Amino acid sequence: MLRKAGLWMVFSLLCVSAYAQEGYIRINLPRDGQAVGNLADVEGRVSDPEAGVWVIVRPKGTLEFWVQRKAQVGKRGNWSTIAHIGRRGEDFGKKFQIRAVANPGVALRKGKVLASWPPAELSSETITVVKAERAD
Repeated sequence: MLRKAGLWMVFSLLCVSAYAQEGYIRINLPRDGQAVGNLADVEGRVSDPEAGVWVIVRPKGTLEFWVQRKAQVGKRGNWSTIAHIGRRGEDFGKKFQIRAVANPGVALRKGKVLASWPPAELSSETITVVKAERAD
C-alpha cells in the first residue's frame, strides 16, 4: 500500500512538473467582443518574462495581419502595448481580431503586414473587438 502511494506521488509530481513547463501567453484586455477606439490598450501575461511579445491585429474578412509595437514585459510576465485598430476616423463598427505571440519564428517590426498569423513559440487565443466611434 505504501509503495502504491509513493508511486502515485511520483506520478503526480511528474504530471505537475510537465504542466508547469508548458508556457502560455494570454490577453487580459481588451476582452473578447469589447468595443474599442482607434487606439486600444492591449494587456496580458506570459509565462516567460524574458519573452519577446508582439501583438498582431487583423481586420476580419481580410488576409492582412498588422504587426503592432513590441510589448513591454515586466518581471512577473505582465505585458502591455497599444494597438492601432483600423484607420483613424474610419472603420467604425468593423470587427478586428487580436492575437499576441511570444518569441515569433520570423522577424517582426511595427507596421509590417503579414499574410497570416506568425509562427511563434507561444500564441494567445484570438479575440475579436469592434471599433467604436469615440475619441481616444
